[in-house]
Amino acid sequence: MRKPTAGESVFLAGTLTTALLTTGAVVPNVIQELQEDARQTNEELKRQNLPHPADVFTAGLITGLVAGAIGTTKVISDKLNNP
Repeated sequence: MRKPTAGESVFLAGTLTTALLTTGAVVPNVIQELQEDARQTNEELKRQNLPHPADVFTAGLITGLVAGAIGTTKVISDKLNNP
């Protein structure tokens, strides 16, 4: 592997510094916007008396797990009863 030239090293250092500064400037704004969006979403859910998405996800997950357990039990039972 060859050693990078001085120009390549300066270019890389400049690129990394720019990326770091850009990320430092952009990320807090993105976080703030996401927090504002979440606040607005929660207000809209309350206003329309809708369930929270996390609750709906949890209910779906539990339903899927129960259905999977019942299906698995049925398959095992069929295998045991019909060798």
